[in-house]
Amino acid sequence: MCEFVEGDEILSILEKKGAINEVDAKSIIHKVILGVKHMHEHKIIHRDLKLENIIVKYNKTTKQLDSIKIIDLGLGLKIDKKAKGFFGTPNYMPPEVFNKLEYDYKFDVFSIGVILYTMLRCDFPFNGDNLDALSFQIRKCDPNYHILTDAGVSNETISLIKGLLEKDSTKRLTLDEALKHECFSKQNHEILNINLSNDDREYALYSLRSYNKLNKLFKAFKILHAKIGIMNNNQLMSFRDLFLKHDVSNTG
Repeated sequence: MCEFVEGDEILSILEKKGAINEVDAKSIIHKVILGVKHMHEHKIIHRDLKLENIIVKYNKTTKQLDSIKIIDLGLGLKIDKKAKGFFGTPNYMPPEVFNKLEYDYKFDVFSIGVILYTMLRCDFPFNGDNLDALSFQIRKCDPNYHILTDAGVSNETISLIKGLLEKDSTKRLTLDEALKHECFSKQNHEILNINLSNDDREYALYSLRSYNKLNKLFKAFKILHAKIGIMNNNQLMSFRDLFLKHDVSNTG
């Protein structure tokens, strides 16, 4: 029996309404950090934190953020020190995974950084037409922060994102450090709307919808792999890239 979770996936909110205002984005990510910190305290890493796995509920009367729920622990793992292996959703995976190195709880920290950036930008910090291109961008780990500045995102929030998306996992923020970041301590009750140009907004929404379509296909192959064990991760990625190549009309 599964719990009924009321609310909307963050991805659905972005597809319907565009970028989330900075105040709400910070509030959501603060709650996500608290939830993931609780997992880490029990020595569990999620390994698949992403827009689709965070359900946001708003109060119907006040329209204010009510609660968030982190779902889908299918790739969760209990660890003592380090783990290794290609797990998760590529857009959210840290450089150490693509470099075939061991990883720890900082895996989830990086994913949280991707989520926060994407909520504010309405597009991923790392993109690629195929897995190799995406892997290169993530291993390079040089997101475009100027576009966040131009959109009106505060320096404090950009500083937090940089700490979460730090390339070197040993220098990446811990969740305790993230919770103490000035981004959350600064009193700011002004609703900061992200000012994307029409072209930027359309491109960002196109990218997210394309990702969502591909991700559903990728998840279907992952289920098939789990059920009958016929495909490894490289084969799954080959199917994903093949689909992207032939879907020239972008209809799925």
